[in-house]
Amino acid sequence: RKPPVHKSLRNAFRGVFLMMKHERNFQLEFAAFLINVFLIFYLNLSSTDTILILMVSSGVLATEILNTRSEE
Repeated sequence: RKPPVHKSLRNAFRGVFLMMKHERNFQLEFAAFLINVFLIFYLNLSSTDTILILMVSSGVLATEILNTRSEE
């Protein structure tokens, strides 16, 4: 049986919090992600550019999570 959605989301956010707390590379990449978000609004980028930047930035964060998991 699947766990309820709120428990799955809680576990996902807990994992991201632990990554932020313990992984230096993730901290740097997350800071770069936040800079990207700021620049998207500051430069008033098009929807296409915004989507592409957010997809690539999210992919970098997801890859870092998978990399960290594979190293443990």
